[in-house]
Amino acid sequence: MCSPELVFVQMAETLSVGELIALGYELCGCYPLDGERPGTLVRAQLTTSDRLAAFINRVKRVKGLHKARIAVQFVGVKSASVKETEMGALLMTPMRWGGLGLPLALANEPVVLSEGAARIARGNRVVCDLLWPQARVAAEYDGRAYHTERHQQAHDSRRRDALLADGFDVVTVTSSQLDSISEFIEIADTLSSKTRGRASARPASFPSRHAQLRHDLRVFHHRRLSLSALDTSDT
Repeated sequence: MCSPELVFVQMAETLSVGELIALGYELCGCYPLDGERPGTLVRAQLTTSDRLAAFINRVKRVKGLHKARIAVQFVGVKSASVKETEMGALLMTPMRWGGLGLPLALANEPVVLSEGAARIARGNRVVCDLLWPQARVAAEYDGRAYHTERHQQAHDSRRRDALLADGFDVVTVTSSQLDSISEFIEIADTLSSKTRGRASARPASFPSRHAQLRHDLRVFHHRRLSLSALDTSDT
């Protein structure tokens, strides 16, 4: 059997950079084992971006190696769903490759709460989909199909209120906002202003590159994963 690191390099021969980024997120992620019941049981990471990069630096004369070296720089770890992968890749991949170029965030990172915030959350800590700890900013993906039950809505509300009580800025991204280029870019500009004090200027070539990255991410997920897993989100 091939190691995850070798699979990443081998697939670089046939995948685009965007598709390869999606594969890297999957290999380094914690996706639900059951696409119909997200958040109940997740698999362990198969590898990490550091291990992928170390392997790529060791191998020689392999087809697709140059592409693998590019893509591995933009692979995030601990993504818990396909939609979180798309959100993270679109936000944090550099503009040269179609992303919004935001600073790197921590995915599914636990935040220890103050005593007052813990009372709000009914627990000592919460987990953020994307977290910029120094800026105290969090981005949460809200997959509506899985957030309709009252107890889940209440849980999400308590989590956001607890983060707000501890001085975090919380930005929620819905499925429709993620799918809308204009709405998603507005959200990205808001996050950019909150994390580094300004929205980034985008080159003239950005719209076509961003559309290509979106296309590549979706193509990879539709080809490689079952349709039932495509709109899962962590709960």
